[in-house]
Amino acid sequence: MRRCLVLCLVLLLVANTSGWWRRRRRRTNCGTCSSPPPSISGTTMYNCSPPYVPGTICKYKCNEGTWSVFRSRYRCTSQCTWLGTTTNSSGNFIVVTFRENSALKEFSSLKTPSNRKSGKHVQLGILVGHIVTIMSSTTPQYWLEYTFTASEQGPGLNDLVRGTADALTKATSTVDNGKVLFLFKVLAEPKLIAVVQANDAAELDAALTANPAPCFGQLVQVQCLPLRPYEAFAKEVLGVETSFQQTEEWASPPGQFYCVTVDVEYTGMTQEELYQIWKQEAMAALGVMEQGGAKLWKVVTERKVLLLLKMPTPDVLDNTFMMGLPLFKQMGNQTHTACKPIVPFK
Repeated sequence: MRRCLVLCLVLLLVANTSGWWRRRRRRTNCGTCSSPPPSISGTTMYNCSPPYVPGTICKYKCNEGTWSVFRSRYRCTSQCTWLGTTTNSSGNFIVVTFRENSALKEFSSLKTPSNRKSGKHVQLGILVGHIVTIMSSTTPQYWLEYTFTASEQGPGLNDLVRGTADALTKATSTVDNGKVLFLFKVLAEPKLIAVVQANDAAELDAALTANPAPCFGQLVQVQCLPLRPYEAFAKEVLGVETSFQQTEEWASPPGQFYCVTVDVEYTGMTQEELYQIWKQEAMAALGVMEQGGAKLWKVVTERKVLLLLKMPTPDVLDNTFMMGLPLFKQMGNQTHTACKPIVPFK
């Protein structure tokens, strides 16, 4: 009897130990990424399997092509998607997207193959419950605002404006995918507003330095803002379903042009509440953009929107902002605007 009891205890102990070991191994070995991954809109999507146990610590590794992720530990969710871009000037990136609202407890830096020797690390981008796009297929765009001061001993105002426009056109023509998309003069003011694009910011800066505006730094001052196409912000951040991409074309009916700057605050509300209202605003704005009556950009990292508008009359513009837009109707006391009449500069 004593031998049977001891034998049963031993068997029970072995069963428990082996069961614990299997569970532990299954929970820590969460699987690897699919190979080869499909290509979607210029990015590479990795679908990881098998389904993960929420709350367990897992190690992931992708070895497709030049990708290599190591020393990275994340909290698992039941569905995990990796998004990655191809090699670019800044190195390789991978974004871990958690489709379920499971809290991410820890993550580490991603050391990319391209800069492994130099020891540089790129921080991994994480956003719970959303798909994060690291790179955009849109060529980087910039908002340039020139201000001129006439001088009796220097060039006249017309020469300053014309010389600056010519220098800007020449500079952008010498860089990769460089172009002046829009160029306007502020009505009755010594100011030019330009929207330009270029693949490489350093190359654009060098070209602008090599082709300076007349009396730059003395009679000509410039401010530069990095831009994000509004439709990309609406789709990727606000969750608006749209495939629209704005172009340089304007609606054919005659109208007057305006430049509007919008700054948004949200005191007394959460960011989620702000985005719910902003999403309604974006849907209305995209409707105007699709008709060719507006060009919109969001300033990178700021709650600032820059607009170029073509409206039949000032009354239509005023009515639209005062009565037709959700941001102004629901939180007008925290939405600040500045409007300038502008004319195309040729």
